[in-house]
Amino acid sequence: MSRIRQLTAIMFTDIQGYSTLMQQDESRAIEMRDRHREILNTTTKKFNGKILRYYGDGALSIFSSAVEAVQCGKELQLLYQQKPVIPVRIGIHLGDIIYTDDDVIGDGINLASCIKAEALPGSVFLSSKVFEEVKNQPDIDVNFVKSCHLEDHDQPVDVYALSNSGLVVPDLLKDQQGMALREKTPSNPFFHFWEELKRRKVIRVVTVYAAASYVMLELTSIIEEPLGLPDWSLKFLIVLLSIGFVLVATLSWVYDITPDGIRVTQSRATVKQRPWTVEGPSIPDSTDIATTKESRFSRKIFIRRILLPLLALVLVVLVIKNRDRIFVKESTNRAVAREHVESAISFMQLGDAVSAENELNLALLADSTCAQAWSILATISFVEDSFSLAMAQTIKAVEYDPTNSAAAYNLAIQSERRELLDQAMDWYQRAIGMDSTFAPAFSATGALYNKINRPIDAILILNKSLKYNPQSEYNYLIYKNLGESHFLLKEYDQALDYLERSKNLNPEFAATEKCFARLYEGMGDIEKSIPHWQNYIEMEDDTVKIREAQNHLQRLIKK
Repeated sequence: MSRIRQLTAIMFTDIQGYSTLMQQDESRAIEMRDRHREILNTTTKKFNGKILRYYGDGALSIFSSAVEAVQCGKELQLLYQQKPVIPVRIGIHLGDIIYTDDDVIGDGINLASCIKAEALPGSVFLSSKVFEEVKNQPDIDVNFVKSCHLEDHDQPVDVYALSNSGLVVPDLLKDQQGMALREKTPSNPFFHFWEELKRRKVIRVVTVYAAASYVMLELTSIIEEPLGLPDWSLKFLIVLLSIGFVLVATLSWVYDITPDGIRVTQSRATVKQRPWTVEGPSIPDSTDIATTKESRFSRKIFIRRILLPLLALVLVVLVIKNRDRIFVKESTNRAVAREHVESAISFMQLGDAVSAENELNLALLADSTCAQAWSILATISFVEDSFSLAMAQTIKAVEYDPTNSAAAYNLAIQSERRELLDQAMDWYQRAIGMDSTFAPAFSATGALYNKINRPIDAILILNKSLKYNPQSEYNYLIYKNLGESHFLLKEYDQALDYLERSKNLNPEFAATEKCFARLYEGMGDIEKSIPHWQNYIEMEDDTVKIREAQNHLQRLIKK
């Protein structure tokens, strides 16, 4: 398959709130999705674009022109705003990507998706590269939105929004006016105090200290039970951190770290002030007035009137936030979570996904780190075709239980079904890394290597599984895929040997019969191929695959 590298305009669209609507009113959600796709198909063709793939409620399209991509996004939103309104978000980026006839890869794809995630329903967000291409177009109006850090991108990215009539545009004007007004009112004592805190770096220091304290509290709550620490450990740590907060805030107010070492921070009264100027005539120097007002914030007044009340407030917030961990044993919460998970499993067996999901949400309320609950929720989301939500839930499951190979394996299977092959390969390998005895993950990885025509890599990973799991009950899968790998390499004798081993371990496995049929057909022995096709048709449960096999068998017989 040929690969072409090209500078392309990439557009992502999705329907906000689609998963929730699917749970509440499935027929309405499907109707909305169908209308979204109908409008997208028609409008994309109008602007010479190409839809590469649908992702449940979203879609990925590419354009050879950034201007046409933006014009398409504008017209799409105007159509989606007509009743019944469809709450669609659109993100567009211009990047160097690699695409084939039916697939596209590259960092530009991820960036376009992240820009779409920042957008509002009814809006079209653009990257800075797209902005540079369209800023001089008379029929395209663009406003700067913000500079933000997007996922998997170290540098901040400037994001813009179309501001043509009828489109939703983030209203940042009021915030900007409010900031300008606050900057022009230095007479407010709280303003002076806040500026002094920033000048003395107190805000930065206490923020870092608060973040470190939170991490310490979380770690203590995690290791408290496994290490058998006393029940008062967490309370004692909170007291120490509260005392430390006072010391850190006071020291950061009084002292500063300079290139010459630790020095007492000078008050603003002793620091030479620059005149405060605005556009137009200069405003007279107000250093004397500012000095008079700022002299109120001496060290004693700061400690007695500001720091101690602030410390009390922080202490109360910490106690409230951690009250469950302080006054209730975490093991109790985990026991409650397990009970809800067991109830959810019972509901799943009865086919009641809604009740199961309610039980799982209750389990997470009791213990937000319950990996099993996250894993089952991901399974439900996969069934509901909410792939993005399911992926996020699977990541949670793996985060809270790094040995949860089943969750990683499940996400890999769902990714492969959606032709996200690179992502599927990554999660299959993660599942193997979590559990080296997980033969189904080895088998699926080998099958995927065969699918992308890399049989040698498939043989390596499948033989590794046999080495680690020589007695696995799933080795019939391993042997079947090894047979297919050697078939792709035209090593027919070895392929036949592995298929025989697979059939000996599981005579009722339909996929092995199909491989036999394809093998003999590839060897030119149609007479031996036909019985295996007939056996495969009898064993297979999938009606679509049965129909395909029957049609193929009829063509063979006619030959």
